Amino acid sequence: MTHFNYLGRIYANELIVSFFQDQIRENTLAHAYIIEGAQGSGKLTLALSVCADMAQDQRQSELIVDLMCPDITIIAPEKDKKSIGINTVRWIKQDAYVIPGELEFKAYIIRESHLMTAQAQNALLKLLEEPPKNVYFFLLCDNSASLLATVRSRAPVVRMSLLSPEQMQYYLLNVSPDRESFKNLDRQSLSRIITMGGGSIGRTKEESSAVSADFEDVSKLLMLLADKKSANIYLHINDLPQKREDLLAFVESFMYALRDIAAMKQSKEESGLFGVPELLRPMAKRFALSVLSSCFDACVEATDSLLSNMNTTNVKIALAASLCRAVKS
Repeated sequence: MTHFNYLGRIYANELIVSFFQDQIRENTLAHAYIIEGAQGSGKLTLALSVCADMAQDQRQSELIVDLMCPDITIIAPEKDKKSIGINTVRWIKQDAYVIPGELEFKAYIIRESHLMTAQAQNALLKLLEEPPKNVYFFLLCDNSASLLATVRSRAPVVRMSLLSPEQMQYYLLNVSPDRESFKNLDRQSLSRIITMGGGSIGRTKEESSAVSADFEDVSKLLMLLADKKSANIYLHINDLPQKREDLLAFVESFMYALRDIAAMKQSKEESGLFGVPELLRPMAKRFALSVLSSCFDACVEATDSLLSNMNTTNVKIALAASLCRAVKS
């Protein structure tokens, strides 16, 4: 079998990479694996890379990593559903016995496998006990403890490790396809992105997409709240992004800032999740803890409203009103 070393392109998690490379080389892959780890830690990338390195030629490998190979099926909760039900597993059981079209094997990658119902997991268990030849399963989850013990007993568990801040900085500046854009960030913004990413490459990249705009908007809103300028608070919040995802990102950043100001007041810490102590230090002197708590509660309420698909304009109006009440209490 020709090996294309897609696994070798995975940054960090060297022990897991080496483990799968040895399994492929020695043709000793198990028929199923549970891959656990935080959101954005690279679970899907790992599963696809294993499949790509099992392929017979470069074209097949490229189809796999580009999610265009019909023999690699990715399973996830259907839209508007919070779980993976038994009907999905029944379909997998039927499809698993269909001869592959492109590859010499088939693979089923179940994202968020911890969302499978108990009934679905029990149905899958029978397939894991007697799998068809050359069929592989990758169960991706945040924590394998959320799966039934009987399922865990049928598949080895591998855990994706989070990156240290030093590893993440090296990745962003030297390995990431977007490394040039990260090199253009100032030290404080880069530090903030890394901290908020929590060691997850996927999460860190999400945080980087809106860091500049968020920083300006958060800074301005904090100053307006400190000055208790109600009219300007309403105007500023009205000018925030109308797109739901962007508004959610801003509210999250603002919550990080509030949390760090509160931590600074209580422990005199000079750094935190928001990662901008020179902004937070003077704010810590201007806000009482009770005000910070009320502002944080207003943000939680706004987040819940946005996740419930409430009209974003109405959410912004309600958030502005709640923040104005908080600073004047």
